[in-house]
Amino acid sequence: MRKIIIAALTAAVVAGCGAKTESWPGEFYGNADKVDIYGQTYATTDVKLLCSKTGDQLKILITAPDGTQVTSTRPNDGSKKADIQVTGGSHSPQTLVNGALWSSPRGEWGFEGDPEDTDSHKTFYLHDGSAYCPANH
Repeated sequence: MRKIIIAALTAAVVAGCGAKTESWPGEFYGNADKVDIYGQTYATTDVKLLCSKTGDQLKILITAPDGTQVTSTRPNDGSKKADIQVTGGSHSPQTLVNGALWSSPRGEWGFEGDPEDTDSHKTFYLHDGSAYCPANH
């Protein structure tokens, strides 16, 4: 009976341990000294870029001064494209399907807007730069 109780308690403790979320500041790379969200241009120094990772899920969150948020999560299936979610501010939530092109050119994951999807630039545009998560954080 004692072994059963210990096994049950061990299982409960292990099951209760969720994946820890780690977050750190992200950076803009390349020509990205400004970003457009819904036609409003912001200097990259005026927006916040936050990287977070839970387990294998890496996510980038960009927040504009008006509260509008742009997020994309790196795909774990080997593909390079992922959706971009745009929420908050004075606009309705919008999904840019496969709008993010994820890559890791220097061992640091990040995304740029899909260069083939110029129609999405009126919603979100990084001006030929990228948002990425530095490896040393």
